Amino acid sequence: MKHGHLWIGIGISLALVVYLFSRVDYGRLWGALTSVNLPLLAFASALLASTLALRSWRWHYILKPLKTVGFGNLVTATSIGMMANMIFPARLGEIVRAVVIGQRERIDTSASFATVIVERLLDGFTILFIFGVLLLVAPLPLDRTWARAMRWGGLLTLAFYLGVLGFLLCLHHARDRVLRGVQRLARVLPGRWVDGLVYFLSSFSDGLQTLGGRDFLPHLIITSLILWIAFGLYNFLVVLAFDLHLPLSVGFLLLVFQAFAVMIPSSPGFVGTYHAASVACLTLWGITAESALSVALVMHAGNFFITIAFGAGSLWVIGASLRDLLRRDSALKGTPTSAM
Repeated sequence: MKHGHLWIGIGISLALVVYLFSRVDYGRLWGALTSVNLPLLAFASALLASTLALRSWRWHYILKPLKTVGFGNLVTATSIGMMANMIFPARLGEIVRAVVIGQRERIDTSASFATVIVERLLDGFTILFIFGVLLLVAPLPLDRTWARAMRWGGLLTLAFYLGVLGFLLCLHHARDRVLRGVQRLARVLPGRWVDGLVYFLSSFSDGLQTLGGRDFLPHLIITSLILWIAFGLYNFLVVLAFDLHLPLSVGFLLLVFQAFAVMIPSSPGFVGTYHAASVACLTLWGITAESALSVALVMHAGNFFITIAFGAGSLWVIGASLRDLLRRDSALKGTPTSAM
């Protein structure tokens, strides 16, 4: 069914939103929302805005084996891509990022898309590392059922990331062999499809050069940790802005819950799944449904509107539109047409 994935995601989001709002007293919810400490919330928002620069800084090292890219173009592409993730389904913003940086820096778009995939793997491994540290050193309010579910979720996610990493390493180190294998497995498909897939993977493999060296590995590890620590601190500061006296670990446990939640199909912007995960996490700490939902709403709103503001500003600066960037003839086709 055309757009079936989108409608399933919207259905899940709508069901979760209805469920969350059916469990709260609206007077108490409004009271919780209006009690927020605005100066502290502003500080948290400034920290969140800085993550766009941190993500761009890390991307600089991932792209460096391909080309040394100007920081301004990195911030522009990152801001526009993150905005597109908020308003389009299926993480189309990742393709938008690849298209923007490919066009502005004249990098093969498939290769730049590969660097985005490497970045997402770094995100996954970093969040799993933070989760492991939490389980080892932080007192978490997880009963046996929750602990078992979280551990299995973490292990399955780790297995998935390791599988993707294994395939990418094989593609990087033994490209010809992998491409021949793909041709054999896909021989039942129309020839032009197979040729297109092989061409894409061949170009894609050029963006995996970061996996072949250790020169930038320390930079990638450090920047990934700084980036996700900043996200965890943002969560904690928003919780603190509602005068909820919880330990620092709540911000990072929220991070883990949210990371699992955004893997579930949802409407654009991760509406519903993000909120349900945040509420579920906070209620483990004994927070009321009204306070938990108010924190989730403000936390998500800050993320949403800051991302949209920076993305829209970047689009205005380069004089482009998302429709242009998502045109069928622009996405992942190899060498970009021209610099913007």
